[in-house]
Amino acid sequence: MFVEPMVSLAFLQSLPEITSPVRKPQRYSYPAWYPAAYRIGFDAGKNEYTIALHALERYD
Repeated sequence: MFVEPMVSLAFLQSLPEITSPVRKPQRYSYPAWYPAAYRIGFDAGKNEYTIALHALERYD
């Protein structure tokens, strides 16, 4: 199971630079590393988008 941000092409074409928290449940079903945030950005030098889950936290 994982978290996946869903974004539209129109949103990506606006060249966003955002970091947003991932909503957490009150508890998890099994121990694992879960993301606390995700980032969406555009690198003009490389002409590429980055969509990444980050700030992983361990829950037991």
